[in-house]
Amino acid sequence: MKLKITALDAISTALAASSGRATSHTAKVGDIVAAATNAEAQLVSLGLSKTNRIGAVANYQSGGSVANSYKYSRTVSRVTLARSASGWFVTAICTADVYPSAKGGVYLTLSPEQDAAIVAKLRSSYSISKTSV
Repeated sequence: MKLKITALDAISTALAASSGRATSHTAKVGDIVAAATNAEAQLVSLGLSKTNRIGAVANYQSGGSVANSYKYSRTVSRVTLARSASGWFVTAICTADVYPSAKGGVYLTLSPEQDAAIVAKLRSSYSISKTSV
């Protein structure tokens, strides 16, 4: 699957097919668009240039944390987003049964090259003293 983040109808159809009858903790189309926006903001805050953002992967899990007294598993959506030159694409949608301690959110996976670019940018902002204080 490779759906452009702006293909809202196609994403909605894929979500419905994946979620089945579950609705409480599963993702909606707006949640996925927000996850892509959040992932892009994370890449910007890390200082990655637009060309270095290509290939980044964001994993989104719906449903925030619930009270510990909630003792049953719940069905959540897991969505994989990939960054290309033209923006974010949904590459996978599935559901999973998780327990109350599982939190939702957006988690980035970067390539070693992207990591090196971030570290190089950070290191350019300070110097190391050759003498100890």
